[in-house]
Parts: sequence; structure tokens; C-alpha cells
Amino acid sequence: MARLAAVRLGTEGRVVATDIAQPMLDIARAKAPPGGAPIEYLNSPAAPLAAATGAFDAVLCQQGLQFFPDRPAALREMRRVLKPGGRAAIAVWAELERNQIFAAFHAALRSTAPNALVELITAPFSWPSGVALKSAAEDAGFRDVRLSTPSLPMVLEGGVEQAVQSFAATPVSPGVAELAQDVQHAVFARMRDEMARLLTDSKVVGAMTSNIIVAYC
Repeated sequence: MARLAAVRLGTEGRVVATDIAQPMLDIARAKAPPGGAPIEYLNSPAAPLAAATGAFDAVLCQQGLQFFPDRPAALREMRRVLKPGGRAAIAVWAELERNQIFAAFHAALRSTAPNALVELITAPFSWPSGVALKSAAEDAGFRDVRLSTPSLPMVLEGGVEQAVQSFAATPVSPGVAELAQDVQHAVFARMRDEMARLLTDSKVVGAMTSNIIVAYC
């Protein structure tokens, strides 16, 4: 997100990218500059943000808010660092059932794996609704909050096997790898069954849906 913003802003702009995990910032710094505005990488929690009040024209948060331990405080901090009239754009995944690839992972785990792993796969989809997101922003002091809920297809050209392999990129994968071999086999067998339901012309195709708000300070 920071790199896209830098290119969009051009050389007259300034971007500050924050993350609580220093290794993530180190990886970002190691990449070649994208061009456009310079990017400052700052180690900071979501609340309090290590930034001055009224410092920015825009705040962007893509698929992060649902993971913050204090969501209302994070929203208030986003508003605090904005200039009067500034805007925030925030995206969080919609409900699990509206994100079909991950719903398939969840169904497979629910029938075969321990509850702790089942719950872990739901974390990215833990915001209750778009209406709740909009209300939370309004409670934090934002005005003229506009909500949209776009869906785009996730297409896995390699079919069921690629879909199953993509599970390795989830935070649940290491926990599954620690299970007994027979349980692992059961997990992946059920996962193949679930992904087969999403097959279209030998491709696994599943809708991925986000709630997105644009809100003004």
C-alpha cells in the first residue's frame, strides 16, 4: 500500500509506512524504491501511532484493522493524525462466508482439526459486518463515512491441487503440520472435496469480498 501511494503521490508527496513488526519493515526497506514520494518506515503500534496530530492528508489501512487489539483506539488515532478535511480509506475482509476460498479452508478444518486451528483461520474475517465498520468509524469521530462492499474472483489456474497448496500461505499451516499424519491426511482430503465445489473449467474460482470505507476528518 505504501509503495502504491508513493507512486501515486509523486515526488512532491511524503509517505510514512508503519508496522509493529520490525522484520516486516526491514523487508520493505530492502526493496528498491518504487519511485515517486519518499517512504519513511516507522515502527509503531496502531494505537498510539507515532505521528504528530494533524500531520497527514490521508490515512490508508488495508486488511489490518481487524487484527488490531484495540480497534476503536486505532480508528481514533487515524483521525487524530489527519489534517482537517483529510480522509481515511480502510479495507477489511467481509464475513467468512463471502470469501469462498477461505470458507472452504474453514469447512475442511472444522470437520477434521482442533478448534484452536479452526478459530485461527477465521481471524482475518472477524469484523462482524460493513455496517459495524461504518458505525465504528463514526463513533471514532469520522464524518461522511461511505461504505462499499466489492467482490473480485480469486482464480487458481492449477485447480484443486493449487488451491490446497495455497493453504501453506495461511497462518494455520504450521499448526496443521504439527498434527498427527492421519489427521493431516484427513484435513487435506476434506480440503480437496471443498475446493472441488468451486471448480469451473478446471480452475478453482472463489469470490473474495471486502468492506471498504472512505471517511473524512
